[in-house]
Amino acid sequence: MKKSIVRGLVILAGAALVAAGCARGGGVDARERAPSASIPSAAGWTRPETPLTPRTANWDRFFEVDWNVVQRGAQPVVEGRVRNDWGFPANQIQLLVDALDADGRVVAQRVTWLGANELPPGIAAPFSVSAPAAAAYRVSVYAFNWIQSGGGDRVR
Repeated sequence: MKKSIVRGLVILAGAALVAAGCARGGGVDARERAPSASIPSAAGWTRPETPLTPRTANWDRFFEVDWNVVQRGAQPVVEGRVRNDWGFPANQIQLLVDALDADGRVVAQRVTWLGANELPPGIAAPFSVSAPAAAAYRVSVYAFNWIQSGGGDRVR
């Protein structure tokens, strides 16, 4: 009898976790959901209720980002480079590209991977992101990891 009560509680706890995940969007990050229907010309863009911000404060101490906007046919493209200005290599670098209205408010966002697998110190890597039409754009480093070696990995 006690085993069946414990098993029932485990099943209920698991169901509660699944339901909580579904209520939050099924565990899918907002940037992974389908793009807003009001921005059909640039796949992967979302219109956020609360705009995303970079996950690391003062990320610009570590990276330099330069970009400009070019037209490819009727499609605006934000292209540029990210340079690692810090003393460690970085990987898993994601960029946050904001499309802004004339008042500087975010009207659409996209999180995208920087193409480089690893960005050593002092090195820059290019990026290019198709964008919806907007008054202006802003590019920041959304997330990254430092690659640090040493410690217990020495060969003896």
